Amino acid sequence: MLVENSKVKTIIDKAIGTLFEEIKHGRSKRLKDYLKFISNFCPYSLNNTMLIYAQMEEATYVAGFDKWKSMGYKIKKGSKAIKILAPQKYRFIVVDGRRVFYRQMTGAQKEKTGEHVSGLNFYPAAVFDISQCENRDKGVEKYYSSLGDSHKSKYLSLKRIIKKCGIKVRECDTGPAEGISFGGQIHIKKKNDYNNKLLTLIHEYAHEILHKGSENKSLSRGFKECQAEATSFVVGKYLGIDNPFSSDYILNWGGTKDQLKENLTRVLVATNKIIKNIEREKSKERIKIAFKKSKINTTGEGRDIRESAGMQR
Repeated sequence: MLVENSKVKTIIDKAIGTLFEEIKHGRSKRLKDYLKFISNFCPYSLNNTMLIYAQMEEATYVAGFDKWKSMGYKIKKGSKAIKILAPQKYRFIVVDGRRVFYRQMTGAQKEKTGEHVSGLNFYPAAVFDISQCENRDKGVEKYYSSLGDSHKSKYLSLKRIIKKCGIKVRECDTGPAEGISFGGQIHIKKKNDYNNKLLTLIHEYAHEILHKGSENKSLSRGFKECQAEATSFVVGKYLGIDNPFSSDYILNWGGTKDQLKENLTRVLVATNKIIKNIEREKSKERIKIAFKKSKINTTGEGRDIRESAGMQR
């Protein structure tokens, strides 16, 4: 069922038009700078990831001393290095039962690559997290920026609404993700400001509404993310909060203006359901407030039959 309020309809239509325009303009400079920054970091193996986590749980971007230096960063004096295992390839040949490694080979031996035996060794290596850099606030180290706490009450209200729908909402460490939808449970990054939490909660709620049924298993991740983020953008506008990240997020998942058009029906399903739930909750709150006021007025202005009769007990 669609939202019937004409003002809300106008907000939704305007928000969708705005999102179309932002996507048409392509990726923002902020996203381009961020993607360029993170391209400097290689993905670590599971073992090294566990080693990093064991030594510094809050680590985000990790690199060696020389790598940081080449990027224009300076490691703080006295910083404790994080130890990982760095791979190093080697080659050798066997001569008279003895290994001769590449550095000791003659020119002729180096040319006979078919006789070379290759292998891989791991050696301890020191790396540092970006938090250990002195000049780290260059504005490119993270994409999401703080939006403030002006909509805290709306976040807490939506959180209550979602819980009433039987979906648990938990604030915790979500790793690199801003939020996660599990189907019946939503995790929100605890350390974020409330405005970001609100936009993320709408996004994850849209996943819960649209993507947790068996009929959606074949839908690509890109389509799902496009639908959820577009919902966050539109509902955010309805709540009076701008989402400066939506168009970049959709584009980064391979979304386009045409793809958004294809997904519009699904976006409106989630948008209308979330807004109707919010409006219903607002209506209940108004009734509660009116009832309380009525009770106060009745108590303050009502007559006591005993007073009129001059009776005292």
